[in-house]
Parts: sequence; C-alpha cells; structure tokens
Amino acid sequence: MPKSRVSSKNLGLTQKFARYLANQRSKRKWSLRELASRSGISLTRLWNYEQGNHSPNLTALVKMARAFGMPLSRFVKPLE
Repeated sequence: MPKSRVSSKNLGLTQKFARYLANQRSKRKWSLRELASRSGISLTRLWNYEQGNHSPNLTALVKMARAFGMPLSRFVKPLE
C-alpha cells in the first residue's frame, strides 16, 4: 500500500515542528552544522528535532528563534 502524504493539519506537533524547522533551515540554505553553530544547540539534538524524535524545550526554541533572527512568538506562530 503506497504511503500518502499527510497534511500538516493531521500531523502531531512534534512532526509538524520537525517539518517546520527543516523548512526554515532550508530557506536559508543552512546545513544542520550551520544552525548548530548559530544556535548553540548540538548537531545531534537538531537532527533529532528534524527527524521528529524529540520535541524542543523552551530554551531550545528561544535559541532557534534567535538563530533565525526572529522573536519567539513569530517563530512558533505557524505551529498553532
């Protein structure tokens, strides 16, 4: 049975964030290593966020928002 694409409405929050983070990074043409350097979050942890294996805590969200040059409220708004 072929896999169907799941709309982001039906994704769990962790999976939705994983796609969103990868998209934000991709828009800037940053590698995971670049985001790790800019955010101060380990490469392994970021990889796990993008794979949907872990959910970030508030501290990590703030670090990522700063790395992307946006306030936390704007960074998490699309996840609502």
